[in-house]
Amino acid sequence: MIWYIVGVFSALIFIGLVICIGRLKRIDEDEKFLLKYLQNYVEYLNSFIERDFGSFLINSRGKNSSKESELYSFLVRYTSKAQRKMGKNGILESYQIGNMLYRNYQLLANTINKLRFPDIHSRDFELLRNMLTMTIQEKIDAADSVRSMIKNPFKLLREGVNFIVTLPLSVLVWSGLMEYRTFAKITDNWFMRFINGVIILIGLFGSLMTLLLGWEETIEKLRHFIG
Repeated sequence: MIWYIVGVFSALIFIGLVICIGRLKRIDEDEKFLLKYLQNYVEYLNSFIERDFGSFLINSRGKNSSKESELYSFLVRYTSKAQRKMGKNGILESYQIGNMLYRNYQLLANTINKLRFPDIHSRDFELLRNMLTMTIQEKIDAADSVRSMIKNPFKLLREGVNFIVTLPLSVLVWSGLMEYRTFAKITDNWFMRFINGVIILIGLFGSLMTLLLGWEETIEKLRHFIG
């Protein structure tokens, strides 16, 4: 019976480990992609953009330049992906340009699409660079947090339990019957975390009682406690 309990907990910890390793891989990939995107973006600005009468224009070196075309094509090609990877950092709740006020303004997509036009001002370039830099640092911090979790078996156990508890909802997402946004809202609220914590505590308590008293005696005490 003891080995059965050890096996169950080991399996849950292993599931948590697999989940964390997969999460770490995705975060690292996002960080590397955004870093490359930022580097190309900054190189484009430094090489081909200059101030002209208060606005920023593409300079003479950029016109008909193969390097300019290469960098610009990369930035445009991966605009949607970069915008998505930035998450909430890439969406401004409100943003004013001239007399126009825009809601849910996609900073990266709108800035990149205007690189070759003269109506971009310095704050757009600087703001996008700052938001990309901040997002990359958030990815680095998130990766460090996951690496810390991998070293903690209790946190891995929590991840394993969370996977089992949310598995029915995950199946609905995989089958297309539920949107991922809905899934994220359900699984990331305090009640779900409370349920996971209760399950872990009950499991640990039951395991401890079993080890100390034996399985049969534990069942008998539970029956007596229930009524």
